[in-house]
Amino acid sequence: MTFKLFFYSPLQVILSHDEPKIVYKQIKRDQPTLFERMKQNVTSLCKYYSEFIASVWATFITIALLIAYYYFAITGMQAMDANVDGKMLLPPDSQSVDGIRIMDEIIWPDYLSINYIMRNPPNFSNPTEFRNFTLMVKEMEKSKNSLGSAATMHWVKDYLRYLANPHATKLDVFFGISGVEANGTAYMENGLDMSQFDFFINTEPYTAWKLGTRYMRDTQNRIVITSMLLIMGYNGTSSLSDKAKLLRSCREICTRYAQYDMIPFDTDAELVDVILAVPSTTIK
Repeated sequence: MTFKLFFYSPLQVILSHDEPKIVYKQIKRDQPTLFERMKQNVTSLCKYYSEFIASVWATFITIALLIAYYYFAITGMQAMDANVDGKMLLPPDSQSVDGIRIMDEIIWPDYLSINYIMRNPPNFSNPTEFRNFTLMVKEMEKSKNSLGSAATMHWVKDYLRYLANPHATKLDVFFGISGVEANGTAYMENGLDMSQFDFFINTEPYTAWKLGTRYMRDTQNRIVITSMLLIMGYNGTSSLSDKAKLLRSCREICTRYAQYDMIPFDTDAELVDVILAVPSTTIK
């Protein structure tokens, strides 16, 4: 230790006294080129972008954008107006083209009948079930584009006319002089009197209901309706797309009254199913 303090250190000072001083000059760098500046900017941008992607906010924003995208995509597909123009499937000189035009522009806008096939009709002898059936028909007659009770047809209406005047002839019925309908209030309270149904269904012109009404006798020899037709009229239909919307609303009504096991039928039902399946198929 004594050697370092008293001999080595002074000797180093004496020996280095006359050595030239080293001057360090600052090296001036050239100005960065345009390419280098762009590279620096891209590097900085990637750095900030990477930090943002790794943050929680990026996850929230990405999820929100995906939800918004799928929401508008799905709602847009569901609102898509799918239609089939029958005229485009036929040669221009086909006579059927004019027939389709007449249906679209004249007949359907004024009257279009939908046949409801009721595969589990109520027990019309039961006052509660008969009232519920009547209320359902009235609700259907108030639906959009319905022509009301004047265009509704089912065997019960004619049966009430028959009960009011069982001796009316075919011509009386044809010219509308068959008498007023039976008092519906009494049947609402006590149920429909089915004892005259056999005579009704075999009397002209009511025999036409044999094609749309199936019935049997129970163990007590009472008439039980096993299936029937309910025909309702609508207007405002001018295309297959409109018919598809109408049938969809009819099916919704049938779903609400599932106890009757009803199916709305139209001659274009299969084509309507194709039209209604377009949005859901597109989504899948």
